[in-house]
Amino acid sequence: MLKYYLVIVLVVILSTAAQLLMKKSAKSEHRSLLFEYLNPVVLSGYALFLTGTIINLYVLSHVKLAVASALTESLTFILAILTGRIFFGERLTRRKILGSAVILAGVMIVAG
Repeated sequence: MLKYYLVIVLVVILSTAAQLLMKKSAKSEHRSLLFEYLNPVVLSGYALFLTGTIINLYVLSHVKLAVASALTESLTFILAILTGRIFFGERLTRRKILGSAVILAGVMIVAG
């Protein structure tokens, strides 16, 4: 069962990396509306999302849906908060920290 949890961590990392690429592109100027959505950075993000989704299908065939979803979605949310702080200087407020702690507690209840 541990291997499936490690694969979930991989899915979380892929999803978070995709979100970082999307944010990076969103903060940039683009020469056209089409290029805003179809530039190399965004396309790389799409590729990471697709890869994560395919890997997640593998996880879902071996782990209960409630557990896999709780882990994947919540950990992606928490990692996005942390990477937003690291890469974009976004504020890490007490509210976000408390919310993340509540999310982790909920995941431990569901996954436990």
